[in-house]
Amino acid sequence: MPLYTDVNACNNALALVADDSAQITSIPATPNEKYSKEANLCSKFYPVTLLEVLAETQWKFARDRIALSLLETTPEFEWEFEFSLPADCVRPLACMPTQNTGRYYIYKAEWDIEDGKVVSNKDELWMLYTKNIENLNKATPLFFKTLYYALAVKLAMPLTEDRNLKNDLMNQYETVILPEARRVNSFTGHILPSIDSAWLEAMHHNSIYNLTQRFDLQDDYGTI
Repeated sequence: MPLYTDVNACNNALALVADDSAQITSIPATPNEKYSKEANLCSKFYPVTLLEVLAETQWKFARDRIALSLLETTPEFEWEFEFSLPADCVRPLACMPTQNTGRYYIYKAEWDIEDGKVVSNKDELWMLYTKNIENLNKATPLFFKTLYYALAVKLAMPLTEDRNLKNDLMNQYETVILPEARRVNSFTGHILPSIDSAWLEAMHHNSIYNLTQRFDLQDDYGTI
């Protein structure tokens, strides 16, 4: 059985605010009297909590890339083009022209989000974005922990009426759980900076070249 599932996230959250006996076997599509109070509350709070946590930071496991679809409509002023957002987009992260310039650093395009659409003065755009994930099997351990702590904050008052417990969970979430998850998430990968100036880019590469020549890094990596 997969470890990271929506039901497991709910049960971990319930364990934080109730006890091990307050567990569920499924999440109702909508709250229904046939289900327990815990299951109905999870049905109410889990979907929105998932979206909120996905939007909290640039979770790398939830990233996706797409060529945006140009719309026939155009903005009234300021921007020349508009594009439809991906249906599963939770948080847009970056847009860039689709032309491959062959440069080391990709130029970012000016863009914005208005009325659920992407506006830009470029007529072709790629987008990097955080997508909605219904299946948590690719989630990282710390994302999963962040998710069930955030859910526990919402469940605390309806299940226990204990405001101190809610405040303690919220404090733990905001000061420990989420910051640590963000920190570890940021360690993954290595991305070169985006430089919007050919002169700055040339200077950057020239400085790296001079450094490698000075220390002879290109020919012998073991003698410095």
